[in-house]
Amino acid sequence: MEDTEYDYSHKLTLLGEAGVGKTNLILRFVDNKFEPSSKPTIGVDTKYKIITYEGRKVRIQLWDTAGQERFRATSAQSIRGVSGVVLVYDISKRETFDRIEKYVSLIADNAARDVRVLLIGNKMDLLENRNVTAEEGRKFADAHGYFFVETSALTNEGNCVEKAFDMLLKETVKDVIEREEKMEREALERERGSSILIKPPKKAAEKKCC
Repeated sequence: MEDTEYDYSHKLTLLGEAGVGKTNLILRFVDNKFEPSSKPTIGVDTKYKIITYEGRKVRIQLWDTAGQERFRATSAQSIRGVSGVVLVYDISKRETFDRIEKYVSLIADNAARDVRVLLIGNKMDLLENRNVTAEEGRKFADAHGYFFVETSALTNEGNCVEKAFDMLLKETVKDVIEREEKMEREALERERGSSILIKPPKKAAEKKCC
């Protein structure tokens, strides 16, 4: 049952080609499990997780998008208003990395200019079939100002999946809290300003002729 008590709500969207492991990355992060027979996502699916940040409870809403081209419009809608985006490719399939660039354009066209992005090279359990080097992934991420990490949703060695999400959430949750606190301060200042009565200036005394 979902915990309905939280201080802030936070949205992340995962993008990438079909089969790169987006669904299992979310399952590993939220429920610490892996489903080898998971079916391709149709449209958009969502899962939730409550985390604690500086004593505040934050509900993380994770949007799992379909990688098929016919769902591209749905993927575009899913990144509007997000706090962060996770781009995923499969290190054993070069084409999934080569197609990351189109998602960069999707983010640029639909997300806020300052949105935080994490690039994940998934399926480190397939190292013997690696077709994308870690250096290539890091270079791409650096060129776009993204965070970068490699993971395995299957083995989760070294708790790598949670560490990957934490890398992004540490910054995006801070952004959300700072933005909401700023809005609260501005609203309070406006309220205080409107409560101050401004007295009209006194009229100069009229001179009476004798």
